[in-house]
Amino acid sequence: KKLTVLNKTLRIVFTGSIYSKKPSPVMLLDAIVNLVNKKKIPKNAIITEFYGSRLDHIKNLSQKSKYLNLISIKGHIPRLNVLEEQKKADLLLLLASSKEISRGELTGKIFEYMSAGRPILCIGGRSNFEISKVLNLTNTGLVFEEHNKEKLEDLLCKSYYGGGLFKTYKPKIDQVLKF
Repeated sequence: KKLTVLNKTLRIVFTGSIYSKKPSPVMLLDAIVNLVNKKKIPKNAIITEFYGSRLDHIKNLSQKSKYLNLISIKGHIPRLNVLEEQKKADLLLLLASSKEISRGELTGKIFEYMSAGRPILCIGGRSNFEISKVLNLTNTGLVFEEHNKEKLEDLLCKSYYGGGLFKTYKPKIDQVLKF
């Protein structure tokens, strides 16, 4: 069955700082490029917006020809505006580390994102890490490990056409409120 095309661009929003090249949104960006190249989604169907002041790595990525139309750097904006952008996003991008030392790490960003009420797409981390456990417990998002590239592409494609994360996003409010 052919899926109907959305009349809009899917907005994936990241807010915060990126202090180094890891964790990185490259896996997400490559998945979008692959979907366009395979003609599964139209060009410019998905845009990633980055809000924050420390985005040098993202600026470097945005200069690469394959990512030119995928990255929009919005820079630093006031906190209240950031919270509004999170609420207006289609998906919220959370970047996590897959290093063993990050097993129990929970960034405050995950809680901020949960309160925005939008599905969370976490790139990095591992399924047995705390960040994944919280997203599963609250049913607010999914974690994609490095070996999940095809799953990520599939989810992005389905989400663009109105399914994917939008279909599975049913937050367990009682669990969210515990945090």
